[in-house]
Formats: sequence, C-alpha cells, structure tokens
Amino acid sequence: MRDSIETSIDINATRERVWGLVSEPGWWINNGALGGDRIERCGDECLVTDPELGAFAVGVLALEPLERAVFTWHPGGDDVPRTTVEFVLFDAAPGVVTVRVTETGFAAMSPEAHARNYGANVEGWGEELGLARTAAEGAPGAR
Repeated sequence: MRDSIETSIDINATRERVWGLVSEPGWWINNGALGGDRIERCGDECLVTDPELGAFAVGVLALEPLERAVFTWHPGGDDVPRTTVEFVLFDAAPGVVTVRVTETGFAAMSPEAHARNYGANVEGWGEELGLARTAAEGAPGAR
C-alpha cells in the first residue's frame, strides 16, 4: 500500500497571502469552496466544522510562519487513523510561491480504508490546491 501523496502548485501571490490560506487548520475541508468553516481551537487540537461535510478533528503539529504548516486529521472520518499533512512554501520566482503538500500515514489504514481514502485524496489535493490558487490570486468571490 502506498503511504504518501505529494503534489505542488505555483501560485502568483505573495508568500503572506498564501500563508494566510495554508496555515488555517482544515482549510482543505470543503465541498468546492473555501471559507465558511467553524474552527474551535483547544491548544493544538481543533474541531473544524464544515456546513455540508460535518466536523473533523484537526491537530496542529507545526506552524513556521511563511515557511511550513503541519497538521493531522482523519481523512475519511474518525474511523481511520490520522494522516499527517505538511504544506511547505517556496519562492519559485518573484511574486510566485510554490506550495508543496505531502500527506503521509495511509499505510496504517486497513486495506478497505486505504482503498476508500488514498485515491480520493490524490484527486482531492489537486482540487484543493486549485482552490487555494484561485483564492490567493484574488479571483472574484475568493476569500
């Protein structure tokens, strides 16, 4: 079983603007639109509630401003082990930031849970990074 997913995207925005998006716990929990989630924080643990998808426990492992954010979560709900999600920001060119996301921990899942979650998350990270790019580049309606 594959344990990790790694992908990246280039975003035409300042590092500060991109950091403002990727450093929010659970920003990737949505149904096609960023924002609107309720985040309840208790130390390094958060409960992120999306109006359509429900509540997800998200742990904050590291926040290194403008550089790196690391979280844990249950990608398929609380019945699967947590995976670790790391976002790293790089300067690709003046005014262009590369966001690399790596999600690890899928090998700890049962074969059934792995089959349900791994492929969905490979596809999902492409969609979520696209939403982040749209929002950070300031498209109308972006947060």
